[in-house]
Amino acid sequence: MSALNRPNVSAQRRLQLVLLLMIAWEGLLLASELSFGSALFDIDGDRISGVLGARGAFSGAGVVPIALYGFAFTRGPMRHPSILLVGALEQVAAILFGGYHVAVNDIELRSFIVPLVVSLAFLALIVVNVPRGDVD
Repeated sequence: MSALNRPNVSAQRRLQLVLLLMIAWEGLLLASELSFGSALFDIDGDRISGVLGARGAFSGAGVVPIALYGFAFTRGPMRHPSILLVGALEQVAAILFGGYHVAVNDIELRSFIVPLVVSLAFLALIVVNVPRGDVD
């Protein structure tokens, strides 16, 4: 393989780091589901609270992004940029839906701050590092 055909190793490593951080974040969200009633995720009456309240769920749906991000991490994110776009879509959805639920008073504003900051950071990392052009 010539140097011209070889993927940029530093870009590959940066994307793998982003994916690893996203896997860890999803793992923390799964842990918050399992530790329901803790400071991470709690429901009191009709209000959702906790540090990760805006990202709380009971379905274990975080397993799917973990699997996708893990696949891209191990197989090479430069070869699977569509998974990075899925990650960007997930972050945009988390921001929009979390903002909606804050606006209609389903969740407390303080339960949206950490997920908002993390989603904005991941979105920025993906946009800055996503491969552009043809990658073999």
